[in-house]
Amino acid sequence: MAGRGGPSFLKRQKEQARSARQTAKRAAQQARRDERASGVKPEENLGEPIVPEALDEETEPEAPDETPAQTP
Repeated sequence: MAGRGGPSFLKRQKEQARSARQTAKRAAQQARRDERASGVKPEENLGEPIVPEALDEETEPEAPDETPAQTP
C-alpha cells in the first residue's frame, strides 16, 4: 500500500535541504528587519566611509608634463 513507512532517503534529503533554505531565508529577513528598526543604513556598516573629497582627487585629469616643449 502506498503511504506506508517513512519517505525514501532522497526524498528525506530534499526535505531537509528545503527546510534549511527556508530557515536561512527567514533568518535573513529578520536580520534586515532588525537593521531597518535600528535605523542603521547598510552603507554605514561597510567599515570606512566614502569621503567625497577623496573621490574628486581620483577623478581629476593628470597635470601636463613639466618638460619644456620643443620648438622647431
